[in-house]
Amino acid sequence: MFHRRSILILLLALSLSWSPFAEAKTVIRMATLAPPGSSWMKVFRKIAKELKAKTNGEVEMKIYPGGRQGDEKDVVRKIRSGQLHMAAVTAVGLSEIQKEVLVLQLPLLFRKYSELDYVRNKLKPELEKKFLDKGFKLLSWGDVGFIYLMSNNPIVHIADLKKAKMWAWIDDPIGLTITRIANITPKTLSLPDVLPSLKTNLIDAVYVSPLAAIALQWYTKLKYISSMPLSVGIGATVISAKAWNAMPEAHKKALLEAQEKWHLVLIRKVRRDNKRSLKLLLENGLQVAQVTDEAKKEWRQLAHKVERALSGKIYPASLLMKVKQLIKDYRAGKR
Repeated sequence: MFHRRSILILLLALSLSWSPFAEAKTVIRMATLAPPGSSWMKVFRKIAKELKAKTNGEVEMKIYPGGRQGDEKDVVRKIRSGQLHMAAVTAVGLSEIQKEVLVLQLPLLFRKYSELDYVRNKLKPELEKKFLDKGFKLLSWGDVGFIYLMSNNPIVHIADLKKAKMWAWIDDPIGLTITRIANITPKTLSLPDVLPSLKTNLIDAVYVSPLAAIALQWYTKLKYISSMPLSVGIGATVISAKAWNAMPEAHKKALLEAQEKWHLVLIRKVRRDNKRSLKLLLENGLQVAQVTDEAKKEWRQLAHKVERALSGKIYPASLLMKVKQLIKDYRAGKR
């Protein structure tokens, strides 16, 4: 009887050790501001599931959504200290690592996604090397969507900003430069503090993509959306070079394959969902603040001033010239 029980225990132990659900040898701790249940989080969960399957349970992703690890500046700091390994961040988080990436999020730079895709693909090797030089491996690029001004009073002209209680992301060099040049003093807040501040009327104007406005529930406290997108929001998933270099080649391959596959899906999904979200916002009562041709000229002048103000500080003038030439080539059909 004892002999049979010993054999059963041994077989059970062996079966557990070979199970794909055995405890992971490597746990990648990842943070994001994307809320639970959002388009972004749904895809991140699929990446985690595929990575675990491809590595026979040896690598597991533990994801902290919704700003649970703090704003993006906090997340980048925690990755540097080793508390976290990976993050999906917007351009604000990326700029905490390599500021030059902000050149892709300048106001009124891109008219459509295809222009962004063309320029980003051309700059990919150069930018990804610069991230590696800063101690981060850029795994895959992503989108936030076109960014719109949303407010409780219509914002058409730049002067209208002065009447608003305008928010600026505390770590966003572009947003802070726009408000400075527009000669307004914004309420600088971290992203998790925006909704409570909208509820208490500390702020009444924000800049955000339609999809994010719904996912973050900001739209519930806003009445107007500008007819003109201000910029296109970008993002990416990064991992510390230290964590990346510690992974076996097979695990690196599995992670890269999952990232590349699902981020292509995510980009298409985010673009589609932003289009649907814009329609939903209008159906739920947001009114369009129609930007006139005269007002568009004002915004373009402001955009040029922002470009000049950040040139040589955030990115070299040569990089901006390169981006503008690539856009010009694309629009002329020279691809």
